[in-house]
Amino acid sequence: MVAKIDRVGETRVMNCGMKATIIRYGGYNDIDVRFEDGAVAEHKTYGAFKKSGIANSNIKAFAKNRLGETWMMNCGMEATIIRYGKYSDIDIRFEDGKVVVHKKYDQFKKGEIANPNMKASAENRLGETRMMNCGMKATIIRYGGCNDIDVRFEDEKVVVHKAYDHFKKGEIANPNIKASAVNRLGETRMMNCGMKATIIRYGGCNDIDVRFEGGTVVKDRQYKDFKKGKIANQNFNPRLGETQMMNCGMKATIIRYNGVRDIDVRFEDGTIVGSKTYNAFKKGSIANQNIKTSAENCLGETRMMNCGMETTIIRYNTSKDIDVRFGDGTVVKYRTYNQFKKGEIAHQSLSLNNGSKDFHGFICRRGFIDEDRTLYECICKHCGLEDVLTPQEMMEHEKLEHGEGK
Repeated sequence: MVAKIDRVGETRVMNCGMKATIIRYGGYNDIDVRFEDGAVAEHKTYGAFKKSGIANSNIKAFAKNRLGETWMMNCGMEATIIRYGKYSDIDIRFEDGKVVVHKKYDQFKKGEIANPNMKASAENRLGETRMMNCGMKATIIRYGGCNDIDVRFEDEKVVVHKAYDHFKKGEIANPNIKASAVNRLGETRMMNCGMKATIIRYGGCNDIDVRFEGGTVVKDRQYKDFKKGKIANQNFNPRLGETQMMNCGMKATIIRYNGVRDIDVRFEDGTIVGSKTYNAFKKGSIANQNIKTSAENCLGETRMMNCGMETTIIRYNTSKDIDVRFGDGTVVKYRTYNQFKKGEIAHQSLSLNNGSKDFHGFICRRGFIDEDRTLYECICKHCGLEDVLTPQEMMEHEKLEHGEGK
């Protein structure tokens, strides 16, 4: 008897915006599904189910159906399509439960549908966020007009009855913050150059001095530049922070650059190696003394390849010369450890991109990744079973149905 993979109970959202569950699985080309509203669609293909292409007869499910689509309106509140009659006739529901009917989809996409419960106009700025001069972000939570807005700061402090113009200029103050030396002295932040800077003088939001890790002092900068990491170290070398994969299989980052013949690097495990050349770094030949890149370390290491099969290292000569064995016993030789780490070692009879003409009795089309599994649309050459299976399921089918004594 042919063993069929049971997909009963599998659920997926269809293009019509409604979930469907498999209630009968007669094979890849014969499934029945039930929608959330109880409607049953019979004798469909599993491929159509995986592509969300099964229509609900109770719903006009076509290319422009947008049921369930959510978008932020200009009033600052999200709205969801609950009825799609056609492009020029949709109903939506706002977060507060208010329903607005007979609107255009184009208005929905532009955020131009107003909530009657809100004062929604061209000047409505609810939800707009901006960095204030005190160094903290503020968000508009009430807009009564250009001269009457309320804002909430990151620390939850609310400031009321301010002008929108002041908000745009960052001039709304947070009463909880005293923008002075007492508040900001000693504050440290990572700059975009990859080095930390600390405020050593705070003369106001437009006049601060900072000291970088290496001792370089930069004066007369703005606090907002500090918050955004935009203060540059004039002594900074662009190679600081550069990262490269070493031949030992671990990444290393340059943490000190004193010229092409004198650099220090830090490995992922925190190990620091000093006084190396930049050329050695680029070639990946800086060794981590905590790692013995040999058979003792890597033999037996197992990893899932992109084709959907696990491999195990059975010989490790160097990082550029390893042999691996797949789960079905197939051995692939002379690969690199970097390929192994990235899952890029291919099985000689199976390819994610090209499928297979004969993988354990199956003819496979191109594979695809579904969540954490690699699946292939395949047909058994022995019994004609047509299904969507993982490599492991194909091997199990061959063993159970067509093995010795069958």
